[in-house]
Amino acid sequence: MNVFWVQQEDGCKIPDTFQDELAVVLVEPEGFSVLSACSHRGITNILRTVQAVFPESPCKLLLGGFHIHNAEKQKYQVIADYLQEYLPRQIGVCHCTGVDKYAFFYKDFGDSTFYNYTGKLIQTDLSE
Repeated sequence: MNVFWVQQEDGCKIPDTFQDELAVVLVEPEGFSVLSACSHRGITNILRTVQAVFPESPCKLLLGGFHIHNAEKQKYQVIADYLQEYLPRQIGVCHCTGVDKYAFFYKDFGDSTFYNYTGKLIQTDLSE
């Protein structure tokens, strides 16, 4: 097992399992939006967790870093297959997804996919 991330616990280094990784969910009457950072635990795991809490709501927006920039295409395909089944209306990928993997997402999901960047404005209606 390759261990790149560690945390200090009682003076010893241990693998970081990212149990404290967070995502923000914006819930609206017409669906939810997921905002994630660098999804070390897996963007599909994050989306599954949200869907378990809001099973009747569709995903309007999935936005985050999918942390697959150096991964094999097979890792991309696992995520793409899941998203094909539970298709968010929009998929916004960030830096750690990788520009190469963004191209795969765009090829497979078309205009519903965009590359997110600092300063990009995304409008959502949280009026009620």
